[in-house]
Amino acid sequence: MQPQNPKIYHIVHIDKLSSIINSGAFLSDSEVIAKGGLGGTTIGMNSIKQRRLTELTLSTYPDLFVGECVPF
Repeated sequence: MQPQNPKIYHIVHIDKLSSIINSGAFLSDSEVIAKGGLGGTTIGMNSIKQRRLTELTLSTYPDLFVGECVPF
């Protein structure tokens, strides 16, 4: 059963907000890399981000890496 009013969070450095707004969408890490990056400070550990791009897949979509999804 889905909650009636779910709360969705995305943690981001405040100086990155304008680049997210200007892009017109929340982007996955793989999309950000493909676009050559976005302005502002990237938060999170690079080793974890790299693992999500190259090793961790979704059990329901084994060909989809976690880094190809928008993190919430």
